Amino acid sequence: MDHIKEFANQLLLDNKITALPISADDIIRILNKAHFTVLSFYQATDLIKQMRLEDSLTCDALTIRCAQIKAVLYRDHLPVGEKCFVLAHELGHILLGHISEGISTFHAADANITQETEADAFAYAFLVPTAVLRACFARRRDLACLTRLPLRRIEHVYFHLRDARMSPLDYEVQRAFSSYISHQRHLRFYRHRIALKTVMLGALCAVLCCLFPKNMAPFSAAGSKWTVTPLPSSSFYTLVGEDSTCYWCENGEVFHLYKDCFYLARSSSVITSTLQNCPKPRACTYCEKRWKKEAGRDMIQ
Repeated sequence: MDHIKEFANQLLLDNKITALPISADDIIRILNKAHFTVLSFYQATDLIKQMRLEDSLTCDALTIRCAQIKAVLYRDHLPVGEKCFVLAHELGHILLGHISEGISTFHAADANITQETEADAFAYAFLVPTAVLRACFARRRDLACLTRLPLRRIEHVYFHLRDARMSPLDYEVQRAFSSYISHQRHLRFYRHRIALKTVMLGALCAVLCCLFPKNMAPFSAAGSKWTVTPLPSSSFYTLVGEDSTCYWCENGEVFHLYKDCFYLARSSSVITSTLQNCPKPRACTYCEKRWKKEAGRDMIQ
C-alpha cells in the first residue's frame, strides 16, 4: 500500500492542503476538479428516481459515471468525520481507476475486496497523513481532535501510525504542514504547563492543609454528624443572624431561608437548623434576594 500512501501525499501537495483536519469542502473541491458533482441523497432525489437507484441507497455513498453524468452521492446527516471518510473513499476509487462506466456503490456483496481495501487505505492516508501526526507527537487521545474521524476508525489510524515508515515525499508533506505542526507543538507545550501548574497547586494546598489544619479544615458542630463550614463575615449574614432558622438538604450545596422556596419543592427530606449549625457555605440566591426585598435592604452587597 506504499504507492497509495505516496499518491495521497502527492494529492495533498498538489492541492496545497497545509492543515488538519481536512474538511469535506476540500474533498468536494478535488472531486469537482475531476468533473464529478457531489450531492446528498436528498439533493439528488430526481436523479435517483430517473436512474432507478432506490435499491442502492443502503450504502453510505455511491458513484455514478455513465454518459454525461458524473456524480458522487452520499447519505444525508452523516457525522462530519464519517462524511469526510466516505467522500475520500469514493475519491480514492475514482483516482485509483476503479470506476468504469455505470453505477458503482462499492458496498454490494460481490464488491471487489482489493479495491475496497485500496480505497480505504487512500482515505486514511489522505485524511490522516502519518508524517504530520508523527511530527505533532500525536497520541491516541489527540487523534479524534486532529482528524475528526469517528472513534471506531481511530484505532486503525493509531495502529498504522506506529508502524509507518517515512519516505522522501513524507518529508515534503511535513515541510508543507510546517506552520500547522509548529502550532500544534506550542499547544501541547502550553497544555503540559497548565497540567503541571494544576498538579503543583494541588500539592501546595495539601501541604497547607497539613501545616495549618485548624485554619484550612472546616470544624464539626457538637453533637452533629454534619461538617459545619464557618459563615462568611458579611453584612447580610450579620443582619440575618446566626440564630435564624434555615432549611437545607444533605445532598444540596446551599441553605434556604424560606421553607416554601421553590427549589425545595421536590426535596423529600428537608433539614431544619440554625445558621450557626448549618454545614452549607452559602445561601440560596433566590432566598437571599427575597429576604433583602422583604427587609427593604436591596442595596446590601
